Amino acid sequence: MVNLLVLTLKVVLLLAAVWSVYSAELITVEGYEGGKAEIRCPYREQLRSHQKYLCKGDCPVFNKNKVIKTEAGENSTSKGRYSLKDIREESVFIVTITKLMINDSGKYWCGVTNLLADDYTEVNLTVSRDTSVVIIVSGTLVMLLLVLVVSLLIVYRWKFNKETADSSAPRVNTDTRINIEGCHGDGDYEEIKDRPLQSSSGSEITTIYSTANLPTSPSDCLNYANINFHKDPSSI
Repeated sequence: MVNLLVLTLKVVLLLAAVWSVYSAELITVEGYEGGKAEIRCPYREQLRSHQKYLCKGDCPVFNKNKVIKTEAGENSTSKGRYSLKDIREESVFIVTITKLMINDSGKYWCGVTNLLADDYTEVNLTVSRDTSVVIIVSGTLVMLLLVLVVSLLIVYRWKFNKETADSSAPRVNTDTRINIEGCHGDGDYEEIKDRPLQSSSGSEITTIYSTANLPTSPSDCLNYANINFHKDPSSI
């Protein structure tokens, strides 16, 4: 007889739970990866002082996966990424999930404990990837590509201008031989002699000798020749 009563009670509880679950309204919540989601769970006014919880998955009669719940007398609690606040004057409790992940998506149940069977409200949570991150990454890649193209154009333009300038510049015939008397490649010194001077009495003054360092490079020789030519054209 006792066993029959226990079995009957279990069947009643099961039917009540099933009726409660499938008669509940559906709440749809959307969030983005890395963000947060708020689930508002309304309940009957007479259940204000009862325990509130959020159950993930199918939420069977036994062995419920309660991700967060209040204890007796509490109206708020937190656990990891989950927090629950019971606003009793409005007959609603709010569950907040932070740092959302893609695998947070799925079915949840807002639950309120009751004597015969808990009250449930079905929740469907969808977590999507943050599209703004994709847009930012795409924009960054476009900017980098644009900078690369502009840099290549600048380098190409610079090389083109340099080659054009080099091709239009006058060429110097390096095979031309400059034969200037007194211009030696080994840096020899040319002796410069002044003509003897005579004093007023008719006696000669000792001859003055001096040396000059001749240029060694062709360009120096050319300058040396130009200077001497302007001084005395016959010296070249």
